[in-house]
Amino acid sequence: MQIQIKTTKDIKQFIDYLYNQNINFHWDDDFRDYVNYKNNRAFSLKKANKLNTLLEQSLKLNYNFLTKYTLKKYTS
Repeated sequence: MQIQIKTTKDIKQFIDYLYNQNINFHWDDDFRDYVNYKNNRAFSLKKANKLNTLLEQSLKLNYNFLTKYTLKKYTS
């Protein structure tokens, strides 16, 4: 997983990572709130914070690209 989001290519890699990990995600959700089927935290606090940081960087860089690519990826 990337350390920072600096380009739209980085956004694609981030979304692809989430998709390939079977993480059903939405850009309005906080990764700290994700739970698994047993209602336990899906991510450690450290991992959730990292994912939130990458998501925030993606949204700031190019909100439209992030949303369109995510919808395309998850609905195809």
